[in-house]
Amino acid sequence: ALQLATPPPEGASPAAVAEGLYRALHGFGSGSTVSDAVLDWLEHVGSASEWAAVKREFRAAHPTTHRGRLDAALVDALPKAELARCRAVLHGKGVEADFTGAAENAGEGPAAA
Repeated sequence: ALQLATPPPEGASPAAVAEGLYRALHGFGSGSTVSDAVLDWLEHVGSASEWAAVKREFRAAHPTTHRGRLDAALVDALPKAELARCRAVLHGKGVEADFTGAAENAGEGPAAA
């Protein structure tokens, strides 16, 4: 059963955070807006290594969403002011998240044959 308004659990694993962010970006988050839901999940990232793990899990689970690039998915879904809030939350966890080039570089990588 799809749970639409479940807030992130304490101690969520990187896979759970990646899935929560995916759902938040698609309007299935706990917050009143997509950005609120995204920020709820970002609060569960504890370090730069955890953020890297979340991004790996996102890529593995959702390879067709912005080629599996969580940064690009966030840039696509959120206005600049909300991205700044996301960057600030991550910065507080010791994560240097740079969303500035994600949209422009979303088409990077091997071209589809």
